[in-house]
Amino acid sequence: MHDGGVIFFDLTQLVLRVTDPTPDGIGRVELAYARHLLAHYPGKVRFLFALPRLVQVIPTRVAARYIQAIEAVWQNEDNVSDRLVKELESFLNTGQPFLNYCEQQNKPRRSRRFQRFSIMANLLMSSALQFVRPRNLGRYSRSEFLNAYISVSNSTYSSKWLIRWLARSPSVLGIILLHDIIPISNPEYTLAETTIRHRGYVKRVAESANTIIANSAYTRDCLAQYAATANLSLPAVAVAPLGVDAGFIGDGASRPPTTPYFVFIATIEPRKNHIMLLHVWQRLVAKLGPDSPKLLLIGRRGWENENTLDLIERAESLRKYVFECSNVPDQLLIKLLAHARAALFPSHVEGYGLPLAEALSLGTPVICSDIPPFKEIAGDIPEYVDPLAGRGWLRLITEYAAADSPKRAAQMIRMKTYKPHTWDDHLAVLDSILLGTGVLANAPMPGGAAGVRSGSEVKVSA
Repeated sequence: MHDGGVIFFDLTQLVLRVTDPTPDGIGRVELAYARHLLAHYPGKVRFLFALPRLVQVIPTRVAARYIQAIEAVWQNEDNVSDRLVKELESFLNTGQPFLNYCEQQNKPRRSRRFQRFSIMANLLMSSALQFVRPRNLGRYSRSEFLNAYISVSNSTYSSKWLIRWLARSPSVLGIILLHDIIPISNPEYTLAETTIRHRGYVKRVAESANTIIANSAYTRDCLAQYAATANLSLPAVAVAPLGVDAGFIGDGASRPPTTPYFVFIATIEPRKNHIMLLHVWQRLVAKLGPDSPKLLLIGRRGWENENTLDLIERAESLRKYVFECSNVPDQLLIKLLAHARAALFPSHVEGYGLPLAEALSLGTPVICSDIPPFKEIAGDIPEYVDPLAGRGWLRLITEYAAADSPKRAAQMIRMKTYKPHTWDDHLAVLDSILLGTGVLANAPMPGGAAGVRSGSEVKVSA
């Protein structure tokens, strides 16, 4: 038994993603935090699984095995089907072993390995929830030591019991990562119930957190503006850009396939602006015919996307030039991204933009919307276009598709100055918060736990 307080990390979303063959953005963040806390605070970290009517402490040894298992699934380079690889090679008309890295490494194919890891992970979590008796979290509410609760997913902070526990626990400091307030600031791009739910979430965070970590200065500023209008009092807010996984850092852009192609990585939902890009591609095909560049749409299907899906599935002019796929593992995604003529990001609004940072980290040019979070990430490197300026997108894509594109060459030169934020950079901010609030101290708090939550501003690097 260690001395001092503990760090509770909410692992809920990572548990619920046990059957996902590849991570989404939240999954990447939660995995990075879990790995960091296990590596740096093995004696202090405890993992929570929280549903609206269930809060369970997962034993650290069980959580560690689960984290290792799901990371192995997500990072395996053979975690992709034969069919997808063959379809991509046919679509890109590679004429060379461009994507056949599985055969080159003589590794088994995905299905059996993936099923084995999924079964193991499910068994681990089932045993944790069925046979481990709930711990008495109430004893931490007014502990003589300072404790922390960390959550990095907007959707996990929904257990009423957990919220009440934090509210009545002055010795448990909430550290919450906020990804965006888009459902509140731009409700036109989301479902009505999502906007209502997000208002409640932001209110709970403002009332119970000791520190909020914003993934960008833009998210911080939007939060401050909303708090002023909603009469919310905010705790300390630290800015920490999300990290780029190590596999995305490096220059892989050599020997591209013959066919020029572009990549758009995003969930198919209204604010990502797929429909504008598809209309641009229809014009490209009408203008260039068989010489048209191709477009890879990589991402899961979201909501309110019927018109977009109609174009993808039913527009004859796009059939040979647009390819949609999801659940693309990192090793394959890196290859596809690194060899693209450019990565495209026409979003109307974002909280951050991790795929954009990943593209630049690989040395892939970017054409993106002229919105604040993208400029915060990339400075003057990309080509910026209004998300509604279809003709501007058409012109730039045509220019970047050319083998001897001067504009693309100029961006490649500008890109040499780009320095990606790593997970070490991001998690150093978390460490500073834990250190600055006293959670890492093993000595009892002077004067007890009362009043701790009001804390002072934490000085960290942005």
